[in-house]
Amino acid sequence: MSERRDSTLDIQTTDDGDRPLADAQAHYDHDAHHDLTTTIIFAVADAEGVDPVEVKTPPLYDYVDAVAVEEALFGPARRRQNHTGTGAITFSYRGHDITVRSDGWVSVRSASEK
Repeated sequence: MSERRDSTLDIQTTDDGDRPLADAQAHYDHDAHHDLTTTIIFAVADAEGVDPVEVKTPPLYDYVDAVAVEEALFGPARRRQNHTGTGAITFSYRGHDITVRSDGWVSVRSASEK
């Protein structure tokens, strides 16, 4: 499989056929030291080919309540290990459609690629 992975956030950019799954993908692990906001920002930065510190305007929290997304998809923090739900939440940010899935995958696709 041809893919590129970031050592701190599991980022996969192609599938087995070398086709883009999205402009960028990152995996969020609620047990790791990164929060969901960080995972989303790193994925957006990867999609835009910029450093994550450049993804600061507009603020992500103006577009999505990341804590609410975490609780909806992964369960309350104190019970996450028991959460078995499935689903996804998609929102727009910086010209991208961002989907957060309950399996932890965050995908970023240009809104014009639909």
